[in-house]
Amino acid sequence: MKLHSDAVTAQTGLRYDSAAKAFFGLLGRFPAVLRQLPRQNAVLLQIAGTIPDAAQVNEQLRAWQEENPCVLSAEYRNRRIGCAFIIPKKQPDETVCGLASAVTMLAADLGMRPCCMSCGTESAYELYFLDKNGVTVCPECRAELAEKLAAEQEKHAQEKPKYAGIVLGALLGALLVFGMTWFVMRQSRISVLTAYAGMVLGFLLMKKLGKKVTLPAALFCAVLCLLGSFSGIWLHSAQSLAAKNRDMISLLDVMHDDPDFQPFELTGGAKRAHDMLFGDMESLKLASEITDGHIRMFYENPSAGKCLLHLPALCRIPIYRAEGREILMDMLFGFLSVAAGTAMSIYPILRGRKTAYLLRKPVAA
Repeated sequence: MKLHSDAVTAQTGLRYDSAAKAFFGLLGRFPAVLRQLPRQNAVLLQIAGTIPDAAQVNEQLRAWQEENPCVLSAEYRNRRIGCAFIIPKKQPDETVCGLASAVTMLAADLGMRPCCMSCGTESAYELYFLDKNGVTVCPECRAELAEKLAAEQEKHAQEKPKYAGIVLGALLGALLVFGMTWFVMRQSRISVLTAYAGMVLGFLLMKKLGKKVTLPAALFCAVLCLLGSFSGIWLHSAQSLAAKNRDMISLLDVMHDDPDFQPFELTGGAKRAHDMLFGDMESLKLASEITDGHIRMFYENPSAGKCLLHLPALCRIPIYRAEGREILMDMLFGFLSVAAGTAMSIYPILRGRKTAYLLRKPVAA
C-alpha cells in the first residue's frame, strides 16, 4: 500500500522530495518529514522541537499509541518526535494524514517548540535531509555537522574490506542457495524465487562479515551462488536417477531370474520400472533403444554419488532424455534467479551508506 503524493500534499501542505521519497515542510507550526518505510506497509513521521519534560511527553505518546491501533510506535528523543503508522487498506491517505495532524496537536498541547535539533536554539534553524531522515539545524551547527560528516565519509572511504569475512559470507550464501534449491526441488519444481532469496541473504552476510563490499567481491558471491544453485539441481537430479536405476536393476533381475514373469506379479521398484518402460507407446519406443551399454550403466550407477559423476552420460540414455531436458530448464531458472538477485541487490550493497553522510536541503518535485 502506497500513499498518493497529491492527496497527502493537499491534506497536509507538505511537499514531496522524490530523491528522499519523503514529504517535508511545516505540519502545523513544526518542521516535519513523512516517508514510507522501505518494504513495509508503514510510514514514519518525524517532527522537530524541544519539550521541557521528555518523560511526560513519552508517557502521553504511549497512551496515545494504545488508543490508536494504527500506531506502531511513538517516541520523543533527541529533540524529535518519531511515530510509525500502519497504512490501512481503506482510506490510507486520510488515515495517515489524520494521525499526523493528531501528533502535531498533541505536541502543541505539551508545549513543544520548534528548534535546532543540535543546540536547541529556537531561531534561524532550517529543515534538512540527513540520509532520508529530517533534521533541523541552525547555521552554526550546520557547519559543525558538515565537518563531522566529511570526517566520517573519509573514514568510510578509507575503510578496507575484510576479505576473510567476504569469502565466508559468499560461501554461506552459496550454501544457502544450494540447500534451498535442493529442498524446494524435493517438494516440487524449482522456483525463480529460490536462488533469488538465497542470493540476497548471501549479499547481506557478505556485507555483515566483510564490512565493505567491492564489485569483484559481489560478482564472486554471485558466481558462487550460481554454482550453489546448479549443485542443488544436480544433486536432486542425481538422487532421482539413482532411484530409477535401482528400480531398473530390480526389473532386470526379475527378468533374468524368471523370463516368463507376468507384469501383474511385479511390486515395488520392479513395477515402477516396468510402468516407465511399457506405460505407453512413446515409452515402448524409447525402451526399444536401450542397449547392453545402457543396461551396464544402470548397474554401475545405483547411488546418487555415482549418478552425480556420470550425470551427462545417464541423461543420454533414451528413457532419461526427458530428465536431461528438465535439468537444463531448471539450470536456466536457477541462472535467471541468481541474475535477478544480483541485479536488484548489487547496487544497494555497493552503495553502502554513502547517503548517510549527505546533508542537503529538501527539494520539491
